[in-house]
Amino acid sequence: MRRGLSNLLDLLEDFGPSIRMVLLSTLCLVMGKTRAEDNSTDSTTTGGEYYTFEAVKSRILHGPAALLVLDKVLYFLILAITLEVFNYVAINLGEWINAKHLPVRGKHLDVLTQKDKVYLFWNKISNGPFVMVAFMYINWDPNFLWDTKDMSLMNVVAPFPVFFVVYDFFYTLGHMALHQKAIYPLIHKHHHRQQAPSRGSIDALNVHPLEYAFGQYNAIFAMFLMCRFMQMHIICGNLIMFATNAASCFNHQRYDIKVPFVGGINLYESKCHDLHHRIPSVNFGQYIMLWDWLFGSHRPYSEHEKDPIDDMNQLDPTTGQTLAYVRQQNHHVKKHA
Repeated sequence: MRRGLSNLLDLLEDFGPSIRMVLLSTLCLVMGKTRAEDNSTDSTTTGGEYYTFEAVKSRILHGPAALLVLDKVLYFLILAITLEVFNYVAINLGEWINAKHLPVRGKHLDVLTQKDKVYLFWNKISNGPFVMVAFMYINWDPNFLWDTKDMSLMNVVAPFPVFFVVYDFFYTLGHMALHQKAIYPLIHKHHHRQQAPSRGSIDALNVHPLEYAFGQYNAIFAMFLMCRFMQMHIICGNLIMFATNAASCFNHQRYDIKVPFVGGINLYESKCHDLHHRIPSVNFGQYIMLWDWLFGSHRPYSEHEKDPIDDMNQLDPTTGQTLAYVRQQNHHVKKHA
């Protein structure tokens, strides 16, 4: 029975992206049913005319209120596929650009448990409802623009850095709250079982569902606050989505990825979050360290950390597990051969 459950969870984990796309499509069909029926009552337009290239292009350029149900399905399918490709690039970018490798100092989570796989699967499929809520918000907020004619530096470029400042303010406070003794064992402790994240998006997604939901909907909340005093274009929203997905992936792998600024200051450093996994009392920010610096919880990564580097705790490039674990497994196989 347990073996069968484990195999099922492995299957769900492997096909999580595909299942997510199916769920997105289903949700779009349900949410857009009324809209599609309303459009279908227009006697002046045939069904075929709705889906000519020019008709689809016109609806997309005029925003979510003009979209038909199949437009939404197509949009979300393209979005989901693009994110999967983007995550693949993010996971492999460190190796491709020959980025500096971060040695394993903390305890590495070599084997994912059934609980890990359940959380991973649940968090993946929860992206479907989240994207629908985000879509509904975009459609509701008059300061969230869609038409290409409305594009400008003030609504495409300017909101981008503001988002990370606003988002990380609330994320940092929420993250600190999750580390309080009364709450930590109930939610956030699960994520900190991995002290040396290495699997990219898998380790990033391996959190309690409540924590994952907080991170997701905090993004919509940040955009809502921003749009009270500035406008944001959908192009900027998509750029933010890709950037946050990439940064979350970078935060949970063994490469030193950074975005330099001036004067030796980096706007983003993946190793800051890596240090947090090993020393949970520092670096609570998700993407930037601004609020940690202001709150006094920032600690820079040092090449000369007190924690020793054990060669056997480094990762096997083939399995992604520690050399000590691989040796133990090989010994076990030989013993029972």
